[in-house]
Amino acid sequence: MTMATTRLPRKIPHHRARPQRGAVLIVALIVLVALALAALSLLRSVDVLGLVANNLSLQRSALNTTDIGVNRALVKLNGVINKTVSETASCYSARMLETDARGIPTALSDSATFDTAYPGCSITTSVGETARFIIDRQCGFAGIVDKSSCVLAILSPGGSDTLSPGTDPRLWPTYRVTVRVDGSKNAQSYTQNVTY
Repeated sequence: MTMATTRLPRKIPHHRARPQRGAVLIVALIVLVALALAALSLLRSVDVLGLVANNLSLQRSALNTTDIGVNRALVKLNGVINKTVSETASCYSARMLETDARGIPTALSDSATFDTAYPGCSITTSVGETARFIIDRQCGFAGIVDKSSCVLAILSPGGSDTLSPGTDPRLWPTYRVTVRVDGSKNAQSYTQNVTY
């Protein structure tokens, strides 16, 4: 017996071609722009960190140079106090110097004028920084130390901070040491110390 088979036509899936809208492309472009912005932000923060580190190194270097200037000024001050160095050659003023609004002596405002008026009152380090220093006694006028016109430090005999009853304190004039440091990249620093 032969059987006749009838074949049914096979159902072919019919896909309609959808128009491509490019959604994947738009999302990829947005992600790419976000990554580019993140990379720029990271690059900028690295630049800022580099600038901060550079500024801190300049500040530390200026501070080291300031220490050298203060030590040199104190040596000159000891020479004036012990009368082994003349006042004119020692970066010293026996009266308070005129200051600007920040309390910095105006003599230090212009380095060329200062170098002419106070030769030998600066030192240049091996890294190229220059420390200029000046000392001024905290008195209204030159001459004898007077309670009414000078800022005085009270020292007790024997070097202790407290006075024993019946002891006579010694009054010492105070001295202001101002140091200006000119460093690389136009960095400038001022430091003041008060001593007696």
